[in-house]
Amino acid sequence: MIITAPFTLVRSNKNRGGGDYDFDVRDGERVIGRIVRHPQAPREAPWFWAITAEGYKTSLADRGYAATRENAVVQLKAQWLRDDLVCRRVADLPTPDVPSFIVRCVHCNAQIWVALNSPSNATRICSPCAGDGKQTE
Repeated sequence: MIITAPFTLVRSNKNRGGGDYDFDVRDGERVIGRIVRHPQAPREAPWFWAITAEGYKTSLADRGYAATRENAVVQLKAQWLRDDLVCRRVADLPTPDVPSFIVRCVHCNAQIWVALNSPSNATRICSPCAGDGKQTE
């Protein structure tokens, strides 16, 4: 996957505590995340990244560790630009119209239906967490 978003790294304020290895990640003028070389990170992956954008619905997939700062940028960008697959909750739709399987919403952990032919790399969320009214089986 090639990501071409105009993301930039800006060294953070020294008062934040990350020193010379602490960066804000910007998408244009908006700060969307942070990348920092963390002293308590695993030795093989010392760079911690996290999406921190205001108003962004976060999940456990919105942070991680990487071996290099460049890899951290790639992982953060991939997560920021991910496609969400919005699905109906099992409680709202007892039997889907298409062959499906049950997984859990990455935001609220509710059981949701996912169509067998849906993209495997999409982030799966329930329609209430999506908040936009889109509903897919």
